[in-house]
Amino acid sequence: VCDTNPETVKKYPDLKFTDDYQKLITNSEIDIVVELIGGTKIAYDVVHSALKNGKTVVTANKALLLSLIHI
Repeated sequence: VCDTNPETVKKYPDLKFTDDYQKLITNSEIDIVVELIGGTKIAYDVVHSALKNGKTVVTANKALLLSLIHI
């Protein structure tokens, strides 16, 4: 799990946590990235980096998908 707020995951002590999405993106043991951020700026950076690193990406972020159509 990646979140910039460590308080978010305190109720799930069994989860591995980082506040740096690049650690997930570059981790060879991780195959799938699920983007749940919303918006476009940070979400785009995460999804783009994940795809460049060969990860499968799952998102329901309609704003992000719409922004990609205009590229």
